[in-house]
Amino acid sequence: MTDPAGVRGTQSITIATLWLAGTLVTAIYAVWGLIQAYLGSSGYLSVPNQPFGADFVNVWTTGRLVLADAIDTIYRHQDFMTYQQTFMNEDIGLRMWANPPHSLLFVWPFGLTGYYAAFLLWSVLGLALLGFGARRFGFTWTETAILVFSPAAMRCIAGGQTGNLACGLLLAALAGTSLRSRSSIAAAAILTVKPQIGFLLPLLWIVRGKWALIAATGLLTACLVLLSVFLFGAQAWRDYLGDTLPALADLEKRGQGPFMFMIPSMFMSMRLAGLGADAASAVHFAFAGAVMVFLIWRLNREPNAMRQVALLLIGTCLVTPYLHIYDLSILLAGALLVLRGVDTLQGWVRAVIILAAGLAWALPELVMQLGNHGVPISPLIILAILLVACLPQACREDVAAGNG
Repeated sequence: MTDPAGVRGTQSITIATLWLAGTLVTAIYAVWGLIQAYLGSSGYLSVPNQPFGADFVNVWTTGRLVLADAIDTIYRHQDFMTYQQTFMNEDIGLRMWANPPHSLLFVWPFGLTGYYAAFLLWSVLGLALLGFGARRFGFTWTETAILVFSPAAMRCIAGGQTGNLACGLLLAALAGTSLRSRSSIAAAAILTVKPQIGFLLPLLWIVRGKWALIAATGLLTACLVLLSVFLFGAQAWRDYLGDTLPALADLEKRGQGPFMFMIPSMFMSMRLAGLGADAASAVHFAFAGAVMVFLIWRLNREPNAMRQVALLLIGTCLVTPYLHIYDLSILLAGALLVLRGVDTLQGWVRAVIILAAGLAWALPELVMQLGNHGVPISPLIILAILLVACLPQACREDVAAGNG
């Protein structure tokens, strides 16, 4: 088990224990809601026009299309939706498979079984990989349980999404120290199927001088891409770049609906505040550019390995324009590192660190509430958490929250 800080946790920590208890209560409530949705479902639908497991229908559809050798349908989003109508028999809105073609190497097994069995397998695998990545990185069992049963992880399951898988892969990749870290290299390469989550990883490796990890990951990624071209054809990549990505970009820039309240980026916050797509993009990239400059400056000056990782995880949530509430496990992972050592502190610093970690835990629910009430300030909350991570009392390398 690799621990980048070279440290395992101390014994029982009150804050972590209480936090875990609260997390388990909310997780039970979320699972019960999912069970109720299943019991009330009709066919594939939990409510009219909404598939059970929400976006999992895209995973299952894609798996079935790969197995049927209908690759040309996957990345032509209109054809993709037409195919879904053959078994949905009801309008379920705009749907597409938004991940690049080398993702097909991993998603096809979910088309082998029925819909609900595949959903269960997908959900369990996501939580298992999230837990594996957390332990591989060096989180204690208490920290890992908080992460695995967090509101973000539960939102990911309910939405049938990839956030748990992506966070687990990122944490496993962050555990890498050399070419002997084969699982970390593999995790980093697989994570390129969701590049908006792992795009800052090379920056940390550059700062740490891990050039061999960058080269090995790049080589393995190239092999995955070439294998996808060999198995699925180059046309899949042309359709992905020429059809799916433009449709996805158009949805983000001009689409309307509840999904807007699920994206905590500066871009979407500006859209919710009334700015047009071009103006919102300009504000986002100016903001993201400033955050990038700060990260580069701070990572180069930071000797604390745990703080480096916390800054990268939290900073990712500020820089990427395409992040949803079900991806916010990475924010919580960063906050758990910020929380380390809090029970040795007193006064306002202790209170601020606990507040920052609590906000990171609750943000998947707060994003929607803030957006619905016309106060889209989620990026500013994440920015505040990033600044708290810079406090010298945060991110103790010699203390972890809870039992190892």
